Amino acid sequence: MQNYTNDGLSTDDSENKHPRNFRQTYEARRRRERPELILPSNTTEYTECAEQVFTALAKTGEFFVRDRELVRIIEVGDTHTLVEVDDKSLVTILEEHFVLKVERALGNGEFALKPSRCKREQAIILLATDVYKWLPTINIIASAPVFTDEDGRLEVLPKGYHDMAGGVYVLKNRNIREMDLEKAKNELRGLLDDFNFVSVSDKSRALASFISPALRLGGLLEVDFPLDIAEADQSQSGKTYRQKIVSALYGEKPFVITLKEKGGGVGSTNESVSEALLSGRPFLMLENVRGKVASELLESSLRGHGWVNARRAYQREVQVATDRICWMLTSNEAQTNRDLSNRSIITRIRKQPRGRQFKTYDEGDLLAHVKENVDDYLSAIYTVLCAWHRKGKQRTRDTRHDFREWCQTLDWIVQNIFECAPLLDGHREEQDRISTPELGWLRKVAFAIKQDDKLEDSFKVGELINLCEQHGIDIYGNRSHMNEDQVRLHLGKVLRRVFREEASVRVDCFEVIRETRNEYNENQRKCIDVHYYQFRDVSK
Repeated sequence: MQNYTNDGLSTDDSENKHPRNFRQTYEARRRRERPELILPSNTTEYTECAEQVFTALAKTGEFFVRDRELVRIIEVGDTHTLVEVDDKSLVTILEEHFVLKVERALGNGEFALKPSRCKREQAIILLATDVYKWLPTINIIASAPVFTDEDGRLEVLPKGYHDMAGGVYVLKNRNIREMDLEKAKNELRGLLDDFNFVSVSDKSRALASFISPALRLGGLLEVDFPLDIAEADQSQSGKTYRQKIVSALYGEKPFVITLKEKGGGVGSTNESVSEALLSGRPFLMLENVRGKVASELLESSLRGHGWVNARRAYQREVQVATDRICWMLTSNEAQTNRDLSNRSIITRIRKQPRGRQFKTYDEGDLLAHVKENVDDYLSAIYTVLCAWHRKGKQRTRDTRHDFREWCQTLDWIVQNIFECAPLLDGHREEQDRISTPELGWLRKVAFAIKQDDKLEDSFKVGELINLCEQHGIDIYGNRSHMNEDQVRLHLGKVLRRVFREEASVRVDCFEVIRETRNEYNENQRKCIDVHYYQFRDVSK
């Protein structure tokens, strides 16, 4: 004799092991756990159905709305991202969360509920209802607790959804506690021991990059934040590695953007930036950029009204909040326009000498160590922020950057808490360089001369041309049809523009000096002025 549970399912193990009976058992359990949803029909309105659908989905903690667009948090590898729920996705989601039924006429004036499936046309109309009435809004997904100011106190937002800044969802709780301030400073400074910075202010800017995201994500500083540019003299110097460390401190991995051709169409840079913005991830990185950075969407994200219109390929535009995003860029030779350089903070490093012994940890390298000790490093950042907060959230009066409030705040922190060099010493010259193609070319020449061990030597224009040919450096503005004399004349004009106002210029860690000598010219049979160019390393 068979034994049955109250829902009529057999308790005979041998019976339930049969594939068909196992499937019946599974379906029955699912139906028992899922609520019943009556799909739209002649007797059921779409708004009535939509309210039941989206109210239930809101309770799951994985569905939200962004600019009237239904989105879902999904796990991708070891990170999370936001994806749009389209009509096809909604069909399967409804089957996952509800027992779907529809009212059918029986022919005698009565109706009965019958099992059904949601049609795609129905899903389209459901998504067109006012979904924002029943779902919370979302802006950013944070892997670690967020620090925020609550009634004059620095608080740590725990795991879960928080109705602030357009909606913040914290994925994980962490053991964040205030520690001894000296220990906190040493922990964070120690992360930079293996990096070779061009100047002490570059190191200060690297320290600022550790603290800046905490101010950004929790809205502790409601101002414009600059693009963090990590620049190196050659590949494998650690520029991208440093920014991965910054992300790892917050339990994150950066969303990497590949720069493409200029424009706004399919496959363009703006589309790649849009995809990053729509992901809901807080750290967005443009990696190993070469040449001109051109993206109106990127510039608007850095300074604007706090919102931009982003669009995936073949989809409608969506308004995305930008006030909780940390932007990064890595490059050996990036070129920007003036507006973007004014919206950037540049941190330069050099490749360590061959044979350098780097610090090792039980977990492996520095990045692995940080990932395993996020709680400790977040506690160090929290401790630094507490010290700044208790001092009245002070700022310096440095006005050497367009993003004044951010720079003055971080300048105060690096000077008064970390006891390091001022944040912006030498920075304006670097902004001028990355936005001036001629200076970018001169920087490449300087590194080539250093590589040849010819610093302090003097070079005429023709000798600089030969050097560029030997090192594969394209002369700025040179055209393929130019002959040797035309190239020489062209480069002379380029250098005259560079040295129009001063006899020396600073490019990166080099000073380039122009000296004019009056020499006899055999071809012209008279004395003429000849310009010589000398390169000096003035780093540190």
